[in-house]
Amino acid sequence: IAASFVSTAGASPSLAIPTMTITEDGTVIENQVINTNIVVKAHDVTIRRCIITTNQLYGIKNHGWVGNEPISKNLLVENCIITGPTSAGIYGQYITIKGCTIYDLGADAIKVSREAVVKNNHCHHLGKKPGAHADCLQIRGGENFVIEDNWFDVPKSETVGNAYKSNACLMIGSDVGEITTISIRNNYMEGGNYTVYLRDSGNGYGSPVKVRMHGNTFGTDYNFGPLSID
Repeated sequence: IAASFVSTAGASPSLAIPTMTITEDGTVIENQVINTNIVVKAHDVTIRRCIITTNQLYGIKNHGWVGNEPISKNLLVENCIITGPTSAGIYGQYITIKGCTIYDLGADAIKVSREAVVKNNHCHHLGKKPGAHADCLQIRGGENFVIEDNWFDVPKSETVGNAYKSNACLMIGSDVGEITTISIRNNYMEGGNYTVYLRDSGNGYGSPVKVRMHGNTFGTDYNFGPLSID
């Protein structure tokens, strides 16, 4: 990744191709180069070994509802490369994100809200949008998260005073709902203001609960410290 990385910070958007929308349950997309974003509105979808480059808001999104039911469950995103979105690489729920490289984005790498497994991913060079406070992984509410064996890499030396503006490797704060039941295991994390936030956001939902964080390794290239927790 380091050898082939070319920054696009400050470049003009050039990939305004219409959104790919998946509506058929059980769809499998693999081994494709995709120059747009993907919206998943179906169950049991797999997106595997694809390169996704876009200047849309998200690279892959399955976050949405039809009445009281999610638009998509059991989405697997595996061994993909995602680059270019103006906001997050992946915005999802009821999702497994595994073995992906997500980099050179306007803001966050991954945003999840419930029932998510995030495993073996590499997230780096985030927050090229003006005023960004980019996170490798952001959770603002929800339950049942597994975060393990990832490389979350936003060192201060690569963000302060240049085109990338990072905030944290993990930003877990109860902005829009209660947060419960999280395993954070065997990750390598470096950078941010604080590397990991686990906080009550002050909106009446309380602090994250039932959190176990163990076996992780922290680098030292942060602004203030490795942890900001309640």
